[in-house]
Amino acid sequence: MKENRSLISILVFLFICTMVPACSTTTPAQKPLYPGLKLDVNEQAKIHNANGLQYAKQGLYDKAIEEYKKAIYIAPSYVEAYTNCSKAYYAIGDSDLSVYYILKRDDILTQKERAIRENKAGDNLSPVADEEGM
Repeated sequence: MKENRSLISILVFLFICTMVPACSTTTPAQKPLYPGLKLDVNEQAKIHNANGLQYAKQGLYDKAIEEYKKAIYIAPSYVEAYTNCSKAYYAIGDSDLSVYYILKRDDILTQKERAIRENKAGDNLSPVADEEGM
């Protein structure tokens, strides 16, 4: 009886030893940085962005930045607002924040491209499977 317990303990130990490395080598699914990423932009965000452009034309970059930030708050995936905000910060000589907003914009563009590719891949797979009777 004691030998069976020892054998079972050894088998359980070996099973655990083989499963731990197997589980740790799998790569987790990449979590989107912007969950619920929307490809369309809220009209209110567009209005704030347009207001920011008007302020920037007048040289009122601080007010322009406020408007761009309002647009970003309303529509966090609005890449044009990030670009304009970056330009405004550059205009007032704040290169750190200018680079920050460009990097955020690039990150969002990457997320949008991935979302578009995944949607297209999903659309392309469904009709083929249906036509072949799968």
